[in-house]
Amino acid sequence: MFDLPRKSFAKHGDSFFVDEKRGVLIVSEVVLGKIHEDVQKERVFLFSQIQEVLEVVKQRVMKEVMQREQERHKELEEKGIFGTEKRDFSATEMCVYCWGEPVDGVFTFPLCEEAHRYACLECLDIANKNNCLLVCLTPKSACKANGDTFGMDEYRKAAGGNKEMEIRLSALVAQLQAPASFLLTCDLPNEAVLLTEKTTVTLKNIEISEKLFFVLLEKTRITVGKRFSISSHNENEDCIREHIIAREGRLCLKTYWEVSSLALENIERMPPSSIGCSLDKFYLKKTGLINILPKLRINKDWKYGELTLDANKKKHVAGILKQKHIFYAGKMESICLEGYAVGVITKMDHIYSDIIDLKLSANKKEHVAAVLALDQPFYIFRVERMDLKEYAVRVIMKIRIKEDVILERFVLDARKKHFSRILKEGDGSIELGRIRQDGFKVPEKIRRKLRYTLVDGGGRKVLEKKSTRGRNHGKWWGTKLWRSKWWTRKKDLE
Repeated sequence: MFDLPRKSFAKHGDSFFVDEKRGVLIVSEVVLGKIHEDVQKERVFLFSQIQEVLEVVKQRVMKEVMQREQERHKELEEKGIFGTEKRDFSATEMCVYCWGEPVDGVFTFPLCEEAHRYACLECLDIANKNNCLLVCLTPKSACKANGDTFGMDEYRKAAGGNKEMEIRLSALVAQLQAPASFLLTCDLPNEAVLLTEKTTVTLKNIEISEKLFFVLLEKTRITVGKRFSISSHNENEDCIREHIIAREGRLCLKTYWEVSSLALENIERMPPSSIGCSLDKFYLKKTGLINILPKLRINKDWKYGELTLDANKKKHVAGILKQKHIFYAGKMESICLEGYAVGVITKMDHIYSDIIDLKLSANKKEHVAAVLALDQPFYIFRVERMDLKEYAVRVIMKIRIKEDVILERFVLDARKKHFSRILKEGDGSIELGRIRQDGFKVPEKIRRKLRYTLVDGGGRKVLEKKSTRGRNHGKWWGTKLWRSKWWTRKKDLE
C-alpha cells in the first residue's frame, strides 16, 4: 500500500496536502487508489528498469567476489595449504526473506558485497515501501559486511525512492486542471484538486497551520479576507479549523531561506494586520518573509519572547521600509535587528512594548541609511538594555528614549570609522537620558557628544569621574570590546 501520509506535508480529515512541482495537490487515499490499475502497468515497466540497473551492479560485485576468492586460494596454496573448500557460484540464488524455491529467471540481488545472501525484487520493494532494511544474515565471523545495507542502498538508488507513489501522483496531476479560484474551508472537495500559481486561493473565516500557509504562499496566489489566522503546525491534527479569536498554542516563526517572487507579491497584496496569530518567537534571517511582519495581527495584550530579523539584502525589508505608517509588532521582551533590518525599528510602534534587550548590528553604512534619512527622531518608550554594534551606533542620532526610563545598560561596540558621523555632531547634542553608571560602556571621545545622566542603583544622580589614565591609554575603549563576542553578558562587559 502506498504511503500518502508520509508523502504529504499536512492533512485535514481524509485529505492530504502534497507539495508538487506544479503546485499544491489536495487528494485523499480513496481518490489516489482509483488509478491503481493504470499504475500497475507502469509498475511492471518500472521493475524491468530497476532489474536492468541492478544486473550491472550484480555482475560487478560477483566478478570482484570471484577474484577475491581466487586470490585467497592462491595465498593458501603458496603457504602449502591445499584442499580448502571453494565457494560454489553456479547454484541458483534463493531469496532469504520470502524463502521461495530457487527458480530460474527470478532475479535476486546480493545483500552484501560478499554475495553471501540474496533477496528478490519483490522483497526489496516491500522493504523499501515500509522503510525497513534487509541485511545479510551471515554470521559476522564469516562475513565482513555483516549488517551492511549494500543491497537496500543499491535498490533505492535504482528505484529512486518510492516510485509507485511518484507514478500515482504524477498520473493524477497530469489529469487535473488547476481552477482559477479556490475558497479554502474545513469542507474540502471529495475529488482531487491541484492549486497552482494561476489559482487564487481565498483565505477567510478559517485558521490554518503555518506550514500549510507558507506552502500556499509560495505556490499559489493568496487573497486574505476577514477573520483569518495561522497557528503552529501539528502533524497529528487537522491543518484547517474554524476561525477562533485566540488559541493556547504559541506560534514560533523561523525561516532561513529565500522565498519566491510569487510569495513576495502575495505579501504585498495583503492588508495590514490581516493575519491573526499568537507569537512565541519571530526569527527570520536572510529572507523576504520579513516583509510579512506588518501583515500580522497581534493582540495588544499578548506578549512574546523574541523578535529577531536579519536582512543582508535591501529587498528583504523593502516592503516595510516603503510604508508611510508605523505598525504594531506586539509586546516583545527582546529585539535583535541586523543588516538592513535595522531600519525596521523606525516603522514599529513601541508604545505598548516593555523591551528588555534592544540589539542593533550593522556592518555596512547602507544598513543604517533608512534611519539616518529620517527628518525627525523616533521614540522608544520602554527599554532596559541597549547594545549597538558597528555602524548601528549611528542610530543614537535619531533615537529618543522616554524621560522616565533608566537604561540599565548602554553599550556602543564599534571602531573609530563607525563613529565618524557622531564625531561631527556638536558636544552634548545627542540626548540619551538616564543610564546606570555601571552599565555605561561608551568610548571617552564619544561621551562628550552625548547628553546623559548617570545614576546609581537607587536611581540617584552620580558624578562621572574623569579618566586618570595616560593620554594614549585606552584611546578607543570600543576597540577592546570589538574583539569580544557581540552577545556578551553584562558581567562580561563590566
